[in-house]
Amino acid sequence: MQTQSITKVKNLINARAFSITLRLVIFIAVATAIPAISRAQWMTGPLVNMVLFLSVIYCGLSGALIVGMIPSVIALSVGLLPVAIAPAIPFIMIGNAVMVSIFYLAKKKGFLIGVIDGSLLKFIFLLLTVPIIARLVASSAIARKIALMFGWPQLVTALAGGVLAWGTHKFLLSRYQ
Repeated sequence: MQTQSITKVKNLINARAFSITLRLVIFIAVATAIPAISRAQWMTGPLVNMVLFLSVIYCGLSGALIVGMIPSVIALSVGLLPVAIAPAIPFIMIGNAVMVSIFYLAKKKGFLIGVIDGSLLKFIFLLLTVPIIARLVASSAIARKIALMFGWPQLVTALAGGVLAWGTHKFLLSRYQ
């Protein structure tokens, strides 16, 4: 009898691990594919941020941290991101990690509170690191573009992504519950 119980628990753990891994692979694939569809920040930013927020809910914090790192590296390696902004990649990754971590902690107070808190702290982090990134790139024209990309659009796209994630999550709950 005890052996059957242990087997059932192992099967449940294996099924859950597979399920989370599958969700993680899907979120990474979607986050990586979005820049291939459009390179316009007003479109890709909200969609990628939506995926980041949803990955917290459906893959946990550790899964969301992975989703926040891998797509930038893949996008750079396959030419979706210009090589000139390669020095910004670690800052993007850290900004994503800040956003998903704060969202994970603050969403207990409410989904949208978590979105606002995570978005604000990501924006502040990226805004403060713009001077560092600007010194790392060779061209002042590229530094200006990065400064613009890492300014107020980061806040707007993160908040928009959070609203999209909230709507998507509500839809999925109503559809599959």
